[in-house]
Amino acid sequence: MKARSPHTLRGGSEAAFAAWWASGRIVGHDLPTHDGHTVRVLFTGRTGGNVGPDFRDAVLMLDGTRVVGDVELHLRAANWDGHHHGSDPRYDGVALHVVAGGALPVGTQTVASSGRSIPLLMLGDIAGRLTAPAIAPVWPCQSVPLAPADLQMALRTWGQARFAARVAQAHAELLAGHPPEAVVLGQMRAALAYGRQALRPHPARTTTALAPSPLVDRLTATRLRAFGDLLGGWHELPVLARLCGTTLAGGPAQGWERLLALFAPTGRAIGPRRAAIVLWNATLPFLVAYGRHCGNGALAATAETIAVGAPDLPANGLTRAMTQWLGLPQPPRGALAQQGLHHLHAHWCRAKLCAACPAHASLLST
Repeated sequence: MKARSPHTLRGGSEAAFAAWWASGRIVGHDLPTHDGHTVRVLFTGRTGGNVGPDFRDAVLMLDGTRVVGDVELHLRAANWDGHHHGSDPRYDGVALHVVAGGALPVGTQTVASSGRSIPLLMLGDIAGRLTAPAIAPVWPCQSVPLAPADLQMALRTWGQARFAARVAQAHAELLAGHPPEAVVLGQMRAALAYGRQALRPHPARTTTALAPSPLVDRLTATRLRAFGDLLGGWHELPVLARLCGTTLAGGPAQGWERLLALFAPTGRAIGPRRAAIVLWNATLPFLVAYGRHCGNGALAATAETIAVGAPDLPANGLTRAMTQWLGLPQPPRGALAQQGLHHLHAHWCRAKLCAACPAHASLLST
C-alpha cells in the first residue's frame, strides 16, 4: 500500500495511515503536540496485533527525554473515546496518540484508564511537509551483524540470562516468606495471560484466588478458568508434590513431555502451545528456585536441564519481529535461543540502545 500523507486520509482508512506511519517519514522531526510538548520520533515501533495499540515499542524524545512506549493512530481525535481506549488497560502503555486531522474541540485530551494524560500529536497539514526522515537511522546489528554462529551462541547465552532472571524472581518471593504454592500458581497464572493482558503474579494471594479479573479479554479469561478447573482436578495430590514428582519421575530426557502432559486435561482451552510458554517462563524457573530454596539439588538441576534442552516455543509477534530485525532466515531453534531474542529486545533493542547492544560486530573491534 502506498504510504500517502495523512492530510489526504481524513476520510480514508486507518490502514493507510498506519502504512504512512510505518514508512518512517516522521522520524527525526521535532513536532509540537497539542498539549504543549515537543516530540521527536526516533523509531516508529513494530506493528501491533489484532488487539491493543497500533504500534508497539516506539522510541521517542519527549521534551528531550527518551521515552519508549506504544503509539495509537486515529483519523480523528474523538476516536480514542469512541473506541473506548480510555477504559481499556491494554492502552495504558501508549506514549503518543497521533491523529491525522479533523476538528479538535476545546479541552480535548487523551487519557489512559490509569488517569495518565497521553501526549496528542495532531498532524494536519504538517504531514504534507514530511517527505523523508530528517535523520536516517543506522542500526549496527544490520550494518555490521554478528557471524551466524556467534549470534546463535549469543542468543543461547541471553536465553540463559532470561531464565536466570525468572529463577531469581521466584527465589526472591520464596525468601520473602510467600507460600511456595502461591508463588508458582501466581507466576503460572501470569504466564497464561502473557502477551494479551498484563497480569502480575500476586504471591500473597491464596491458591484459590484464580478467578479471572473482569478487565481481562475473553481468551485470557477462558485460559484462567481452564487453569482453575485443572487445579480442581488435582485434588488427590497437592500442586507442589505433583510438579516436583513429575519433574523427577524419569530424569530430564523426557521431562518436558511429562510436564506438558499435566495440561492435557484442559484440551484446547489452554493447549500445548500456551502450556509450553507457561512451563518455560513460570513452572521451570520456580522449580529451580524451589529446589535451591529447600536444598533439593536434584530438583533444581533437573528442572534447569529440562529448560535448557526445551524444544521450540510457539513464535509470537516479538519473536517474528526480532527474527526479521536481525536478518535471520527463520527463528532460532530451541526455547533457549528463542528466549534470547526476548532478552535482547528487553535490554537493548526495545529502547534502541545500540551503542551498548552486544548484537553487532562493531563491539568486537573496540
